[in-house]
Amino acid sequence: MNINRLFKLVLNRGGVICNNAFSIALCMALSLFLCTSLVSCAGGAGGGSDDAGGEPTSLCVQMPVTRSAQYELSDVESFTVTIKSSAYSDSKSCGQGERISFTNLPVGHYDVTAYGKKSDGRITAKGTASVDIEANVTKSVTIRLSRLTHCTVSFKTEEGGDISGISSQDVNVGDKATNPGTPSIPGKTFSFWAKRISSTEISGTSFDFNTPITEDIELVAKCDAVTYSITFDYNGGKVGTAESSTVSVEYGQTPTPSAEPTLTGYDFLGWATERNSSSATGPFPVTEETGVITTYYAVWEAKTYSITYNSASMTYGILNAASPSSYTYGTAVTIPDAGGAGTTFAGWYTDAALTTAFTGITATTTGNLTLYAKFTATVSIYKEKVSGTLTTLLDTQTVTCGKTATALATAPTKTNYTLDSWKTGSGDGSAFTFGTSGTTITGDCDVWATWTGASYNITYHNVNEGSGSTYKGTISATAITSYTYNATSSTALPSPTVSDSNYEFGGWYETSDFSDTGVTAVPAGSNEDKDYYAMYKYKGTSITCSIEDFNAIDGFAGTSITWRVTGSSPSLSDIVSAIASKGIDVELDLTAGGISGAIDAGTFDSAKDHLVGIYLPGGMTTISSNTFKNYDKLTYVLIPSSVTTIDYGAFDGCSNLTTVDGGDGEWFMGTEGGAGMVVNGLGSAINYLKQSDYRFTR
Repeated sequence: MNINRLFKLVLNRGGVICNNAFSIALCMALSLFLCTSLVSCAGGAGGGSDDAGGEPTSLCVQMPVTRSAQYELSDVESFTVTIKSSAYSDSKSCGQGERISFTNLPVGHYDVTAYGKKSDGRITAKGTASVDIEANVTKSVTIRLSRLTHCTVSFKTEEGGDISGISSQDVNVGDKATNPGTPSIPGKTFSFWAKRISSTEISGTSFDFNTPITEDIELVAKCDAVTYSITFDYNGGKVGTAESSTVSVEYGQTPTPSAEPTLTGYDFLGWATERNSSSATGPFPVTEETGVITTYYAVWEAKTYSITYNSASMTYGILNAASPSSYTYGTAVTIPDAGGAGTTFAGWYTDAALTTAFTGITATTTGNLTLYAKFTATVSIYKEKVSGTLTTLLDTQTVTCGKTATALATAPTKTNYTLDSWKTGSGDGSAFTFGTSGTTITGDCDVWATWTGASYNITYHNVNEGSGSTYKGTISATAITSYTYNATSSTALPSPTVSDSNYEFGGWYETSDFSDTGVTAVPAGSNEDKDYYAMYKYKGTSITCSIEDFNAIDGFAGTSITWRVTGSSPSLSDIVSAIASKGIDVELDLTAGGISGAIDAGTFDSAKDHLVGIYLPGGMTTISSNTFKNYDKLTYVLIPSSVTTIDYGAFDGCSNLTTVDGGDGEWFMGTEGGAGMVVNGLGSAINYLKQSDYRFTR
């Protein structure tokens, strides 16, 4: 039977049992026994009970086994004790007679379960309270913790933030909170204090500070937002016809204009607090610091427009290097004239047809530009060309490049000749026609009439007729020696028979130095005596000869040759000139003697495009700085043992140099600062040899 129920039964029936002296004594003894038992069950002055009627004050609950008469014994040997709230939960197991402890419980309400039963409890200490439970019984019991004696009243903004100058209040249970007065919240107008009902709900009525406090509560400052008037000055720009706009914005918000303004010739960058600012920094949220900003000014940047020069129109001229590629609004710009290449610049236009002249860039000009250059050329029309000389000027026309020349109103005539066609240029000019479908004019040109009917002589040079030639080749005695003018057909030239096995016929040339492109026939339309020079090409891949003999070679069958230079004291400059004049790649061998000393920078520059290899002469000791700088074709170098110094950058930029022969032994590779290292043979350091930072000494 439950002790509390027994005690209540005795008290309820006391009037029946305790109605005489014996009864009174018996009731007093029974009451004393029950009270003693109850205290013992509760573990002292703050014991718990199994219903909600008690008011225990101790955190320690002891259930001695002497209460076995009140609880049924069982064979359960372990128990679970749990204390739980929304912010705390912990469970511990214990055996009979053991003592367990819950520590660091936050202040608040708890469901406490001991041996399967629950009760509502509170922790009175702040954060350090502990609950000690001595498990001495074999019956499920309810533990009640001490009730909370103080409550916390906190004051917050609607967003849950703290309010400057107003602290929370610690109020005894049943007492009243003190009205903290009107709070100061930036950008807000205070209305009343309201109770927060939940994390998402706030009471809509004012809190009554006469209300007794029985639990922790949060009071919220209900406020109305303050609005501010902000002006956006378009600073010269407009939105429609408006030059500014004004908006209202609440505290903490960022003002935004109704629309973005525009200003001809300018890009809008944003807003600034100063009228003449060059960079946009705002707008800013309205706060105590920025609330004084009542006007923002539009920030403008002059637009930059591109200038494109039509590449097709520049076919006939050269763009001035100073021609701008862009211009900025507000600044007048001058476009310089383009340069003519055998043409005359005739102005800039804004259309491909060259019908609308460009009038220039003023301070108010806008938009990207594409400009077309107009070039004109002078077409000089001659009656004929005699022995390479144009004679009798018939007409001069100024023609827009890309267009055609106009035919003469009256065609020229020549006694005993028939006008065959028109030709251009010098030498054997190309055909030229007039009219809308005629020859396109690309530059200044001479045009001359060609005629039929004349016979011209052919003279052959560097050959003998028949056998016993003193030259390398001979031609048949029956070879043609003249030709008759023919406007449409060419006249084939004979090929000599070459007597020297080291050579082959290289073609006929109209110049004795073979500076022209060579011919195989008298071209159609030729009308003058002809002199043709036979050239013989050397067929070998290597040759050992003097400079004079090398210069005497008219041409080469291959694209490269190895030349071993002979002679007692050949001139380096003459060697270089000979290589440059032949125009083929040469691997130059200077080891035959006659050349010694240093090789200076620039010595081979005029032949660098044809120098693919070089055998340096013995006896030289130094290769000077930059001697072979940027010789892109150089792939092979032989360095004699007499060379002791290769100065800085001697082979700088020789990107295709792959082999350095003869530079064996140890070399010191050093920089201008003195740092360096020893390398075994130049072949292992070839990548450093091709740089400007290293000097090599034996």
